[in-house]
Amino acid sequence: LAATLAYYLRPNPYIREQIDKRLRQSLPSDIDPDRTIGVPIRRSDKCYGHTLEGSARGELDCPALDVYLNGVKQFVDFDPLVENVIVTSEDKAACDEFVELVKKELPQLRIILNVGDVQQGTGSGSMLEAYVDEASNEDV
Repeated sequence: LAATLAYYLRPNPYIREQIDKRLRQSLPSDIDPDRTIGVPIRRSDKCYGHTLEGSARGELDCPALDVYLNGVKQFVDFDPLVENVIVTSEDKAACDEFVELVKKELPQLRIILNVGDVQQGTGSGSMLEAYVDEASNEDV
């Protein structure tokens, strides 16, 4: 069953090419996965009290960005060899603010962004116009 599902759900050649392109643009060639952590930040319409029109009510109290930062600090304390942090979010403002926090509090870490991240400000798949084409990690 698993092999059948994997066969039928495999990406077509165009999608596979796009995935490979995005990975090459996003990940530095010298990245060491054993020294990298990822921080997916969920915001926008997931949180109670949002004001996004056309979205469902929020589902939870989203943690402050300091909570995410403290988690990264705990990882670094536990494993001082961590050197990279991959940051991604559907909310550009939250992503930008978190990047600034990391730069200030953990300047030894290299920050890597998901190039082309769809930061549409909502979890809705119908709002993909915020796709960032030809972005890079050069200015992070």
